[in-house]
Amino acid sequence: MSIAALALSAIFLQACGGQREAPFDPDGTNNSSSRGSEIEVKELTTGTSPVGSVVESSKLIVISDEGTYQNYWASYTGTGTPKTVDWVNYQVLLADLGETTSCDIKSRISNINAYKYSDTKVQVIIDYGTSTAETSSSNSSNSSSSTSNASSSSSSAASSCGNANLIQRYYFFTIKTRSELFIEDKVK
Repeated sequence: MSIAALALSAIFLQACGGQREAPFDPDGTNNSSSRGSEIEVKELTTGTSPVGSVVESSKLIVISDEGTYQNYWASYTGTGTPKTVDWVNYQVLLADLGETTSCDIKSRISNINAYKYSDTKVQVIIDYGTSTAETSSSNSSNSSSSTSNASSSSSSAASSCGNANLIQRYYFFTIKTRSELFIEDKVK
């Protein structure tokens, strides 16, 4: 290739974005160092509702007021007294995984993190794990950035999948922000 052709191709690449300020990341999996500051996320509770007691399809609901929170809490947990939330600084995220079996890959949230995206938006990243529903919820951790990293041995997972029952798992999380939330789901 001639020097003139090489120079012309370099100019063409620069005009087409050949030089980037940020690294190329088509699937959005760039490491956390390029994200904004981490926002506190805590698990309030997790459990299962009898299938049919609430709408069976999966959903993520952002709750910004106490009345709505109390209604959802009573519907899902069966108790009328929800855990206290500071509504000036926090919002609640209800993650209803919908009607599923204990063997469904999306039957458990293994990790949740939130990052400041802009002055008015927060990105919430939810990772769904492969552990079975029989894994004890007592393994959950109420750290500022994640929930349970639950795991189960492959032999117990295999034996429980033979007798999979329909469940409807739900989670309530507090997120320390009043900014708009946008959510990214990942299945591991």
